[in-house]
Amino acid sequence: STNHEIGLVVNSTGKAFTLYQVGNPATQQQIPLGTSSTVTPVGFSVRGRRAAVPLGNAASVALINLETATIQRFFTFARGNATGSAFVDDTTVFAANTGQNQVGRFTVGQASDAISTFVTVAAKPTAISVTGGRVLVVSSNLDANYAPLGNGVVTAIDPKTMTILGSVTTGGTNPTNAAVGPDGLLYVVNTGDYVGQGSMTIINPATMAVVKTVPNMGVGAGAISIDANGLAYISGFYIGTLVWNTKTSSFVRGPD
Repeated sequence: STNHEIGLVVNSTGKAFTLYQVGNPATQQQIPLGTSSTVTPVGFSVRGRRAAVPLGNAASVALINLETATIQRFFTFARGNATGSAFVDDTTVFAANTGQNQVGRFTVGQASDAISTFVTVAAKPTAISVTGGRVLVVSSNLDANYAPLGNGVVTAIDPKTMTILGSVTTGGTNPTNAAVGPDGLLYVVNTGDYVGQGSMTIINPATMAVVKTVPNMGVGAGAISIDANGLAYISGFYIGTLVWNTKTSSFVRGPD
């Protein structure tokens, strides 16, 4: 009764979305996302009492009403793989289509379920952040065999006009996630090849210029979250979770 927060977890192989009581984690509710083998969710975004869950190879996005714990509706790409997503405002959602190298826009109340407004970006877009009135799309920049075409690319998009405002190359290969810090900068995790150390590229979204790239972010680093104090939590397959202070540019907990 002293903690009313709800935690949210996407279950990729379980094809479900779990809500749990933070104050009593054993109290849970699962929302099935579908039984098809094409349903392969790996992430989600939240705004208020709604969550958008891209469904991977199902080429669609499930819009979930968190208050009723039900799927409100599905929004669909014609083909491809739906991965990253972000709310621009209470009713507008952007979703990345990795298979088609596109980012689509839809609104929660639109008449059609089709995601029909697109912009083409660099190869394999995987994550989306929103800041300063811009949509920032992180592309892994991989070929059809998932080999790097070069370092990653971040593209800035005007969410109203769907025009590209600029792009910048990251300081590493295969970026898979990003987060905006309290300083307004974008912190992009370059996962690399899952063998060598990953890195993190810091980008100024207003100028689309690289501030710097920080090496040695652990092997397989692929997720990042930054709190209000500027602490970046970076998780990966082989490292657990690192903590990096964006204010002091130093590790609180490093790869070791």
